[in-house]
Amino acid sequence: MVFFVISGYCITAATESCRQSGIGFGAFMRLRVMRIYPPYLLAIAFFTLTRLAKIALGEHNDLRRSVVVWIQNVTLT
Repeated sequence: MVFFVISGYCITAATESCRQSGIGFGAFMRLRVMRIYPPYLLAIAFFTLTRLAKIALGEHNDLRRSVVVWIQNVTLT
């Protein structure tokens, strides 16, 4: 619960800062995407590489899942 309160405050503070600086909504969203997606994509790549290493060692294949499960996991839905 504390995470959501802090997260809401941070997003609101960033939005207010951009508004005061004259940065529009599109630029604000571009900044948010550039801050959030690189580490997210690196985390996905790290997961995939570690699962491939696990398969190479002869252990259980965690990558064998349905397309729906992959979409749910990648989009966090």
